[in-house]
Amino acid sequence: MLLLYWWIVSRLHGDFIAYAELKNAEQHIGLSFIVKWLMFGLGFAIFITFSFIALRPEKPSEPEKKAGETNQAQSQPKKSSEKPDQNDTVFDSVRSKSSLRSKSDMIIEKYPKKK
Repeated sequence: MLLLYWWIVSRLHGDFIAYAELKNAEQHIGLSFIVKWLMFGLGFAIFITFSFIALRPEKPSEPEKKAGETNQAQSQPKKSSEKPDQNDTVFDSVRSKSSLRSKSDMIIEKYPKKK
């Protein structure tokens, strides 16, 4: 988008130079170069500004808590009248186990311990 803007400004400047040469009004050519470069700079500044606004991360909906503070909703236990979440019921069998074994634990158990 920025390149398109610069191309349009260059074309308009070229047209003004051609017009000024036809009318023999060459006293404004120096000013036209200053205006051209100011427009280039203005376009670049606007492009950078909008780029930073678009790339800025969204603010979280809740203010961030300090390390010592906890979220009240997380610290309160669920009421028994609330319907349990389906994910809670899926993992009940895993929660009830006294210890969990990983794949590496099973591989280690296959080999006898060296004394």
